[in-house]
Amino acid sequence: IGSAGIVNFANALATRGLFASIEGLGIQNNDVGGDGMRALSKAAIGGAMSKLVWLDVSDTPIGDDGFGSLVQAPAAGGLRNLRWIGASGNSIGDAGVGVLSTMSRDAFSHKLQGIQGIQGIQGIQGIDLSQNNIGDEGLCALAAGSGPLDALWMLNLSANAFELEPAGAGLRALAAALRGGGFRAKGHLKHIKPTA
Repeated sequence: IGSAGIVNFANALATRGLFASIEGLGIQNNDVGGDGMRALSKAAIGGAMSKLVWLDVSDTPIGDDGFGSLVQAPAAGGLRNLRWIGASGNSIGDAGVGVLSTMSRDAFSHKLQGIQGIQGIQGIQGIDLSQNNIGDEGLCALAAGSGPLDALWMLNLSANAFELEPAGAGLRALAAALRGGGFRAKGHLKHIKPTA
């Protein structure tokens, strides 16, 4: 399925209410691209796929822009039940992870202010970001925004661009966030895989 096909699929979801009770969507290994991901995210913000629990968009070249639109959807009121995102092999870099950390902080601050119905990405339990282009800058951004990802128990960062040996600034920041209680490390985070 190409980007145009995904855009048509997203439009059908938005206008016809198709698959209203769908809980999982796997569109991996397709040419979704940024345009397709933006269309799916827009449909989700409009109420489509409201019961979606898992979404696998691995190997769909969505890039930073597409990933950014995906993680913005929950903060805008869509995908409130989403618990797992598979986004490996998508050329997601520091900018995409930066949007994730920014959205988590923004959504969290709205929740703290008592605005009802804005859950942001608090419910996400697992994110597979392996085989992307996340460098030390992206890991530092993720570590800085980690606290609001309360339910996260799995984060796969294998085969990315950050420095492993010796540990670069990104891994040091992530380790410090974990030691300081980021990701609620003592309560929820069970698996983090930053290996090459």
